[in-house]
Amino acid sequence: MEKIENEEEAKRKLLEMLVKVSFVEASLTMDGRQNVEELWENLRKSVTEEQEFPFTSMEDLSTFLHSMIPIFRKDVRTKKWAKTGCPFRRFCQWLYDRLSLGDVIDEKNFDQE
Repeated sequence: MEKIENEEEAKRKLLEMLVKVSFVEASLTMDGRQNVEELWENLRKSVTEEQEFPFTSMEDLSTFLHSMIPIFRKDVRTKKWAKTGCPFRRFCQWLYDRLSLGDVIDEKNFDQE
């Protein structure tokens, strides 16, 4: 967990992660397992004029995927990424709702509902 002192910063980071996960999940759902290069190209094609592309570079995408190993997995043989089925989106929404209510979430109460 990141040491975030400010509620607004926590909300911003959580929403940023949720957007990125949603983009990657949608591409993996539509196009199946992909390596970083394929995923980068498919994500770039999927962005509309109303959307802002959430990744700054292919390296940024790769770093994000590696940081989200519980959500995405990489096949070491093919170097292609796939979804694990972990309900990260629902978890992020629950966390965001708690923060919106003014709850303080830290390592002492993180696992409490």
